[in-house]
Amino acid sequence: MASTLAAPPADLTNERVAYARLLALGLQHVLVMYAGTVAVPLIVGSALHLPKGIVMFGMVAATGVRILGSIDFNRYRHNLFIVAIAIGFGTIPTLAPTFFQYLPRWLEPATHSGIVLGTLVAVILNLYYNGMQPAEHAMRAAAATTHSAE
Repeated sequence: MASTLAAPPADLTNERVAYARLLALGLQHVLVMYAGTVAVPLIVGSALHLPKGIVMFGMVAATGVRILGSIDFNRYRHNLFIVAIAIGFGTIPTLAPTFFQYLPRWLEPATHSGIVLGTLVAVILNLYYNGMQPAEHAMRAAAATTHSAE
């Protein structure tokens, strides 16, 4: 650090220790968030002898319900349609595995997973119906949604 301020380095090992401490402090909140959102439900699920897939699916589903609860279906009239079509397309790979068998092979990464397919459909429909909003409007809407959800 000293060399960046035009001073001769005092000792390189001391600078490495300072960088390591800064890195540890910077990653501390990430590790705490991981422990709270991923590790705790997995520990509880394993204590109840539940498969890890069910616990992770439950977490993803609960997060999705929370996000859907923050959407304004009245102001943006196409949002309900977008959600319904995206969920419908997202269930196709599970409910009808042979539905996409005649499509080109290069589309398989997008049609193999319901999550990927549902996300792509939702993004495309959202851009088509609601269009691109100015960044300033999107930031205000995101801030309002974040604060109202807490």
